[in-house]
Amino acid sequence: MKKIPNFYDDYPRDVLKKLKEIRKIILEVASKDKHIGPLEEVLRWGQPTFLTSETKSGSMIRIDRYKRQNDKVALFFHCQTKLVKIFRLKFGNNLNFDGNRAIILDIKGTFPVQEIKECIGLALRYNLIKDDFDDI
Repeated sequence: MKKIPNFYDDYPRDVLKKLKEIRKIILEVASKDKHIGPLEEVLRWGQPTFLTSETKSGSMIRIDRYKRQNDKVALFFHCQTKLVKIFRLKFGNNLNFDGNRAIILDIKGTFPVQEIKECIGLALRYNLIKDDFDDI
């Protein structure tokens, strides 16, 4: 997978550090799951976006600074999926959300890595598992 050139260079150091940390986790989760396959990294809506273009196993994930609060970053998901609803059911007390489209993370300190990894895995396998969530 090729990295989006220069995109990440336009952020303050603390935001950049968190975005790179999230990017690394996304790539790690994908590399450990044979159903996901290689990711394609592109810009969509001006944001780094991770796609399962080869396998079509999942829904896209976008990452960026959270525009409403400069001290936060977000993982954005397709708002017409059930992903954020699933995440709320599983991790409602441990994660912060924006509607049905994003997980919001502070740029300072650590965040719940295991929960984030599971959310990323669910998103990148969404097309394979979405029928399991018809009743929510």
